Amino acid sequence: MEKKQEVLQGAVDLQIFYGNMATENGLNLGIVKLPYYGGIHTENLLIELITNQNEGLAIDSNSIVKARCLTQLHNNDSINILGMAEYQLDTVPQTPTLTQPENFGVTIGNTPTLVRPSNINRYRLHLQNVGSVGVWFCHGDISNCVPYQCLYLPPNAGWDDELKSTASIYAITEDSVTNIVGLEQTINW
Repeated sequence: MEKKQEVLQGAVDLQIFYGNMATENGLNLGIVKLPYYGGIHTENLLIELITNQNEGLAIDSNSIVKARCLTQLHNNDSINILGMAEYQLDTVPQTPTLTQPENFGVTIGNTPTLVRPSNINRYRLHLQNVGSVGVWFCHGDISNCVPYQCLYLPPNAGWDDELKSTASIYAITEDSVTNIVGLEQTINW
């Protein structure tokens, strides 16, 4: 106990204020005693601040926390203050709705063809190759739509977009013509 009292007698007093940009000092949260141990020391100020506050602090983007050292520091001493904040976002609940599935059909040849444009609210996409030749398809840029270098959909096969891609979809055959049919569903928020 005597050693603790001795350390606290040489403690640095740090006064903490909370306010906004417009106030000079703000709300005085109290004085925290930082024990001087003559080396690197970490002190949890949160415990000190909680004991001085009866309720939580409402902090927004204009809030600031200031500190003032009331005690002379020793040569080469410094105080580093690190902070952390937790934000709680309150949102208005919205119930999403799904559109009716939109059926489509596209004839695909040996040049990249747009099957579906990009859709940031795409919820579901199903493709079905109803032709007699295989088709390659890709998400995103038309330049990526090259036979043997993107996704392959054999004749009479289907594909469901489990990744929920929102990018454009292009398709190409090697040298023949085929048909892709499918459906797309969109979610509205």
